[in-house]
Amino acid sequence: MSPDSKKLIVNKLINSEHGLKKLWDLYIVILTVFSSIEVPARLVLDFPVNYWLFVVDLTVSGSFMLDVLINFISINPDLKGPQSFRVVSRKYLSSWFLVDFLSAIPFDLFLGGSFTYVNKLLRLLRLLRLLRLLRVAQFMNHLSSSTRSLNPVYLRLAFFVFWIGLMAHWIACGWIALGWGWEEDITRTRLYLRSLYFAITTLTTVGYGDITPSTNAQTIFAIFAELIGAGLYGYIVGNVASLLANIDVAKAHFTEKMEQVTAFLKYRSIPVDIQQRVLSYYNYLWDSRMGYDESSVIEELPPSLRTEVALYLNRDIIEKVPLFKGATDEFVREVVNVLKPQVFTPGDFIIRKGEIGEEMFFISSGSVEVVSEDGKAVYATLGEGGYFGEIALVNREPRTASIRAAEYCDIYTLSREALYRMLDRFDDVKSQMEALALKRKRELQGN
Repeated sequence: MSPDSKKLIVNKLINSEHGLKKLWDLYIVILTVFSSIEVPARLVLDFPVNYWLFVVDLTVSGSFMLDVLINFISINPDLKGPQSFRVVSRKYLSSWFLVDFLSAIPFDLFLGGSFTYVNKLLRLLRLLRLLRLLRVAQFMNHLSSSTRSLNPVYLRLAFFVFWIGLMAHWIACGWIALGWGWEEDITRTRLYLRSLYFAITTLTTVGYGDITPSTNAQTIFAIFAELIGAGLYGYIVGNVASLLANIDVAKAHFTEKMEQVTAFLKYRSIPVDIQQRVLSYYNYLWDSRMGYDESSVIEELPPSLRTEVALYLNRDIIEKVPLFKGATDEFVREVVNVLKPQVFTPGDFIIRKGEIGEEMFFISSGSVEVVSEDGKAVYATLGEGGYFGEIALVNREPRTASIRAAEYCDIYTLSREALYRMLDRFDDVKSQMEALALKRKRELQGN
């Protein structure tokens, strides 16, 4: 058995999260949508069934039957604990089996040549395939909760449009079934389009009255269609506007934040050049991090998951900084949990010579300059993977140099308290850092 087959079959049950199983579920959903459109249309329009349509019907029934068998041996995500064939099959029999089985019966095979009452009943029984739409709703809910590549708001809008379109199709078919339009000499296509026009104008409550009911049954049907349309209109006004407004939640939050910042800067009469730097900072924060403070998000996670996320976010720092190369996994895991992100704009003094050192810095992106106290002389430039500020922390003395951001910089900081807590536990790292701090100090004194 191939490795891929082993992943698909878990303990003699089919893995519902495997790619092949997901493709099969999508295939069944497509067949269900086709049936929900084709079955009512054929029932009311009575169009001839040619060879290819007959083959499609058999394919749909066969696929639905095969899906019933597959569901008997597929892992049920709703069940907790260990699963076996007996447990899964009992759960399936008590939940979705009846729906799936009734929708899979090929009633077309029992149809006779003449239009008898039995044939009419069999044609009506084909509507049982629409029960499968319950499975489509389940599929949509699962897709909305599990997908991460698409904004869930987009999915909700797409699903909403799908159900509205399907409802309009059913109302059009029901309008035809009540006898509207057959007295006119029109084609099936024209008849359906006119009925669909009635359904849409009724659902959207903008009907012009050019298609009106003439019998009691049609009048009652039109009343129910109008009630449905009124309900949908209320739903649209109350929810769709909210969905559209929240398509990009991060952008909405950032825009609100920018409005508050701009109002504050103007209210306090902050100089224009400082205003521009503040706004540039927020624009960079949006471009690089979508306006979110990643540290506040990470802090809400449980410890184990927080460490995994921190390792992923700080992997570039770990790979670039020479200090971390060759360090134990335990040390790396402890470091990433105490690093704090900061952003500096071009020209910002990150540290100044003579200040008391309370933290050291690691450059994730951008570059900084080692400059004189007045900022006119540039002694060195540090880029991605560089670090500074360790001299004051290790030697417990004031800053020996001034550091200025040469461009937008993403920098992670390590506090004195966290550093000494780790150095007390990792003597090899402590010795290495002391040696590097002494070397860096001599280089700066040479300048």
